[in-house]
Amino acid sequence: MKKYLSLLKASMSYDMNIFKYTNKNMKGYAKNLFPLFLALVVMFSIGTLTYPLAENLSKINLTYIMISLVASSLTLLTAIEAIYKSQNILFDAKDNDLLMSLPIPKSYIISSRLLKLYTFQFLFNLLFIIPTSVIYIYFKKPSISYYISTLLFSTLLPIIPTIIGSFIGLGIKKLSSRFKSQKIIQTIFSIIMLLIIMAMSFGLENISNSIVTNADKINNLITGIFYPIKLYLNLINKLNAIDIIKLLIINIVPAYLFVLLASKFNLTNANNDSNKISSKKKNDYNYDKSSKLIALTKKEFKKYISTPVYMINTFFSIIMFIGVVLLASFKFDIVINYLTTNGGEQISISDIYEMIPKFFISLVIFTSCLTSITSSSISLEGSRINILKSLPVSTKTILKSKILNSILITIPFLIIGDIIAACSFKFSLIDITSSFLISIILPIFVAAFGLIVNLKYPKMNASSDTEVVKQSASSMISTLSGMVFATIIIAILFTIESKYISLIITFIIAILTLITYRVLIIYGDKRFKEIN
Repeated sequence: MKKYLSLLKASMSYDMNIFKYTNKNMKGYAKNLFPLFLALVVMFSIGTLTYPLAENLSKINLTYIMISLVASSLTLLTAIEAIYKSQNILFDAKDNDLLMSLPIPKSYIISSRLLKLYTFQFLFNLLFIIPTSVIYIYFKKPSISYYISTLLFSTLLPIIPTIIGSFIGLGIKKLSSRFKSQKIIQTIFSIIMLLIIMAMSFGLENISNSIVTNADKINNLITGIFYPIKLYLNLINKLNAIDIIKLLIINIVPAYLFVLLASKFNLTNANNDSNKISSKKKNDYNYDKSSKLIALTKKEFKKYISTPVYMINTFFSIIMFIGVVLLASFKFDIVINYLTTNGGEQISISDIYEMIPKFFISLVIFTSCLTSITSSSISLEGSRINILKSLPVSTKTILKSKILNSILITIPFLIIGDIIAACSFKFSLIDITSSFLISIILPIFVAAFGLIVNLKYPKMNASSDTEVVKQSASSMISTLSGMVFATIIIAILFTIESKYISLIITFIIAILTLITYRVLIIYGDKRFKEIN
């Protein structure tokens, strides 16, 4: 037990402290407040979306159905999240080989990793549970049984979907191991899951409209599929030992069985890709004599598409961008009708058409600023950074390859969106020019800025790619900076009344891009050589 607790402590302390590497370089308490700020923003957004539904359900005395909806949605989201998180936390952790060589039972390793995965999922669930619980308490004024049962259920809720997601993740790992490019296969599965989520999101409006009218039927369907939710609803009304025992058994037994099964899985072989890479590190950085830049860019792109968590987290905003543009194009008449019907005399069709270019340019700006691929590109090199340094290639060329990879991924999709929007909404020449130029220039600025941040706050000793992409200081700083920058630019766009405001903003972005790129070249050369 002492060994297990030591293993668990080491694992949790390392991964939960996301600013461990940069503590000495960052000033004040901003580094600690940032995750809290993001959590508050998410909870506020969820509360804003949930409140109208709870208000309508309370009018017909069916507020409890909101609990069923939230719990079932969380179950699905947690399972999907666990599918790709389990890859990095359970099966592809960089220290698997080291731990397997130690006199530690494999079940200890699996259970400690599973507990770590559960912890992340539990914190994720709280972002939904806290605001919805506050809203439920506001409308329902429940008894003490609600508070006790909610505390118990919230603790147990992530377990089953985490186990299910981990089982699927294990299956994907076993299936992908039969193919030459395991990581690419895993990425394909992840993208499929992402597209499914998007499809569900686009259909959410139609679903929500029928919730109130079919509340009882929906609740019976949910409780029939998700039996733990039925037990939870029973406990809210009246606490009883039998339902509590059932709830505990339903959640604990699958976790125990998963640990037994996963312990049979060869964790060292799960890292075959990594082992292959380690044995052929130099080959990864071979370059054509005709063009070192192109060869390095190809290497960057290969790494990008073969790292599921890297691709999914950075490419999500691009997919959403294309989805929103297509949806707006195909259902533009519905949008027009809604705005003119509900906007009163203040909104006319001519006003809508006049505002559309600004809304679209805002969407381009926001998407570009949130697609920071380079903010993790240095850290993802890990121990291989020394090999990269040893190549007969200048630092400038290396940095250029990372920027080029980033813009080749983002710019084509932004341009496609520009073409669709320009054809669908009949943009003026100024608006077309502005949107195209911003779609080309802004991704360069974001890529250069992301590299500067990552060079300043690298995380070279991360235990997994997930830690680098989702939990590092550089990725968080880049995301927050991108949101702030996008907000400022969009505010200028809508505040200043000028026919040429979009062109003026384009010029400002171009100047900032030149300055940022120059800073990167001067600062980056020295800083890159210092990183170990």
